[in-house]
Amino acid sequence: MESQGRNMRVAREALPTWYQIVFAFGNGWQGQGTANIDQTSLNTLEMLAERLEDVVPALEADGIARINGYVESVADVLAGDSSIPAPLRAHINDVIAHVRWCTDNYATVGDFSLQDALERLAGAVVRGAANSTDKSKWKNVVNNIVWPFAVNMMAAIPAAELVALVTGT
Repeated sequence: MESQGRNMRVAREALPTWYQIVFAFGNGWQGQGTANIDQTSLNTLEMLAERLEDVVPALEADGIARINGYVESVADVLAGDSSIPAPLRAHINDVIAHVRWCTDNYATVGDFSLQDALERLAGAVVRGAANSTDKSKWKNVVNNIVWPFAVNMMAAIPAAELVALVTGT
């Protein structure tokens, strides 16, 4: 948020207290109700959490289903393209597995981790297409990269030019 010009001084000053709350520095957990958590620190954390809602794009209602469908299409294309080198194939499969894990554990990992996994998948798809001897197999998955967030952060990538670059059309 600081890189966007936001004043984060108060949150930075509260970080040591948040660490103590989370990790119970000094004494560890000695039993239920043995320590009071500073309400001002909790209030500051709550305000920061509200502010972060504006920074991390929220998943659309059908987002998980769209992601899962897209991941399956990428896996199918990868499985059907024997020209992909083994190390790259392993990498793309690892990225696919990570996206699947993020969708399966979405309630735990949340939007930010899922967004990061999808960005990695987009990069892996482009690398797969660029290394394929049959770029036409990859055209559909490159052209239809799924971005199921309310804010389209992928809009900066000129899709038509990317497809042309990767597929040679």
